[in-house]
Amino acid sequence: IVLLHENARDVAHGAIGPDRLIVTPHARLVVAEYVLGSALEQLHLSHDRLWRDYRIPMPPSAGAPRFDHRADVMQLGVTSLSLFLGRVLRDDELACINELLAESTEASAGGARQPLSQGLRGWLARALQLDQRRPFLSAREAQMALPRRL
Repeated sequence: IVLLHENARDVAHGAIGPDRLIVTPHARLVVAEYVLGSALEQLHLSHDRLWRDYRIPMPPSAGAPRFDHRADVMQLGVTSLSLFLGRVLRDDELACINELLAESTEASAGGARQPLSQGLRGWLARALQLDQRRPFLSAREAQMALPRRL
């Protein structure tokens, strides 16, 4: 997504989610359906309808959702949260994303499940646009902040 944003500055994917990720035989991660977001944007659907019908989370906004880099970052955050939970989010769970973040776990060095580290939890909060003072505005910003959180 960083490469997409940097090579086409006015383009966003707009529809990132666990069901649109493909792992190639060479262990490369590919994000599919890059045209879906631009097509859905033209329908002018509400935040709720985008989530309910297409599993596309969008950052809060006044008016119609904006399919931009910030939306891609939030979608990366929701996808990451799904991976930590080991499942996709259900219809009603986007509204309680803070609680889902609080119950998320990671594997310790010994393999036991433990709560997410404070750094990783903070990174996810910014990616999920929960930290309104310092949300990630670009995939590059989120990428650059990630190594410091691990």
